[in-house]
Amino acid sequence: MFLISKLFTYFILPPGVFIAIILIALLFIAAGLKKTGVYSLLLTAFLLYLLSVEPVKDFLLLPLENKFHPFEISEAQKEDVIVVLGGGMYDKSPAKGMKPSLSPDSLKRTVYAFYLQKELNLPVIVSGGKVFQSSNTASSAEVMKSVMVRLGAGKEKIYTESESKNTAQNAEFTAKIMNKYGWSHALLVTSAYHMPRSVLSFGSAGVHVTAAPTDYKTDRSGYFWYSFMPQMSYLKDSWNALHEYAGLLYYSIIKP
Repeated sequence: MFLISKLFTYFILPPGVFIAIILIALLFIAAGLKKTGVYSLLLTAFLLYLLSVEPVKDFLLLPLENKFHPFEISEAQKEDVIVVLGGGMYDKSPAKGMKPSLSPDSLKRTVYAFYLQKELNLPVIVSGGKVFQSSNTASSAEVMKSVMVRLGAGKEKIYTESESKNTAQNAEFTAKIMNKYGWSHALLVTSAYHMPRSVLSFGSAGVHVTAAPTDYKTDRSGYFWYSFMPQMSYLKDSWNALHEYAGLLYYSIIKP
């Protein structure tokens, strides 16, 4: 089921959906339906442009990022534990001697969780398993823990959840650890765009959370002429947003 959901995501979101449309357009042209094929190609180019510019990227991300306001230390509500979710990693990084290293999203989440741990003196659960990595590779949670320890966190304060492959499993498996230690209220750390779906998942798992979003992808300083120039980074951020909307839609269907 996990693999099917991943494959489905790859082909309903860009660039997979655009590749599919281009192939269909070429079939139209080959079949003599030149006008239909050309219009399909033009539509694909236009949509690709839109998703690759900053205003559209922000339009997609802002509703997700603004769902929960930034966490302030003064707002702490006697949470029992900090939970930080992994956001991917590189299986073999030359900069790490061909060992795993965190993706930018995971690193930002981990550093923010370390800051909160130092400020609040709470235990931390790092959650993230192996998605497609080989079995002899460390899990995302293990790599996040090693980063926090190198930053100065005590090993005894960090608990790892290394089996999850998606957000729903992050919540399900983390809830088991929390139940084991009698914890019921978590300070949840993840990227701001990922927080709405994460809060829903943890709520479904019976975990009360306070949101502590980080890793904001939108720049609130306004737009300039170059904001309308297509960039790969904007396309990636648009993909993140569309992926979250697809996840929220799926969640609303299976858990109405």
